Amino acid sequence: MARFLFVSWGGAGNQTPVFGLAAALAARGHDVTVAGYPEQRDRFESLGFEFRALPRAQHAWPATPPEDWMPVLVDAVWACPAHLEDIPGLVAGKRYDLLVIDCLMFAALAAAETTGVPAVALVHSAPGALAPPGGGLDQLVLPRVNAVRARAGLTPLSALWDAWRPFTALVTSVPDLDPCNGGLPDAFAFMGPVFEPPREPRWTSPWAAGDHRPLVVASFSTGQAWDQSSRIRRTRDALADGRHRVLITTGPFAVDPMPDRPGVSMAPFVPHHAVLGVRRSRAENTTAGGEHDRGRRTRPWAANSTVGGELDRGRRTRPWAAGRVGRRVGDVPFGGRLPPWTRAVSGGGDRQGEG
Repeated sequence: MARFLFVSWGGAGNQTPVFGLAAALAARGHDVTVAGYPEQRDRFESLGFEFRALPRAQHAWPATPPEDWMPVLVDAVWACPAHLEDIPGLVAGKRYDLLVIDCLMFAALAAAETTGVPAVALVHSAPGALAPPGGGLDQLVLPRVNAVRARAGLTPLSALWDAWRPFTALVTSVPDLDPCNGGLPDAFAFMGPVFEPPREPRWTSPWAAGDHRPLVVASFSTGQAWDQSSRIRRTRDALADGRHRVLITTGPFAVDPMPDRPGVSMAPFVPHHAVLGVRRSRAENTTAGGEHDRGRRTRPWAANSTVGGELDRGRRTRPWAAGRVGRRVGDVPFGGRLPPWTRAVSGGGDRQGEG
């Protein structure tokens, strides 16, 4: 049995691979602890994991939603000086075999460089869309991250994703969806998508069994960093043409119903596998959805807007790596290899893009 410590924060899609990986490890008899912020406690403890609050950083998390989340996330999560003390404190006196740290917790990653405990950076989106060198996140956060690194006695970074280089960057996406595909560091190990354990109650389709109109799934972030109500409303109005079945997941945002458009169903959250199926996941089964015709996968309708991926309508991409937890994960491109524990969790060794 190995002991794993996941370090996370209450964002949106960043928690999904934590749920999935932690559940898979626990099912195989490993000891899993999650450290994060108080608002995460109930969800992780409901899944049976020990939860430890970050003792100092938790006080920077707002008690009520702020008007502007971005400065709060920089101070409390992405470049939080308190992580320099919290992470060594968590590992002191308790032997962990591996730290799995959210890729955006840059101060926590800096602290991990000094603990001597093996660690990986869990990259929960396509790196080239999430934090490309010189991109918006670099401009917003990099100076603050380098100030924190200076306090830790570490060298400054020229780009945020350089913070992942001392570790394996475990990427729960596929290179085909990455805008920087072909120019990514060797340390980026793509394992494919990871799904969280099913939630209850399960979603029930509002459409009749004989309704074979193409299904369009449009999903919006479960994070609260910005109000997406108007974007959700415009998407709903644009897709409600009567020729499609339309499912829109709205996250925490309330949007007025559209009773005169029965083809549109809206819900805060629906597991995509409950709608689309995941037995042979392809790139069209991404956050922004895909089209199905009578249970048969057809051409992609849209790419994953979360990671900025882009697919040509009608062009089939190669199959996703069988990276879903519980299936096979294996060698990856760019010369990197997945850490042994991920292969043990997933149970296989196919190359990325095969099968």
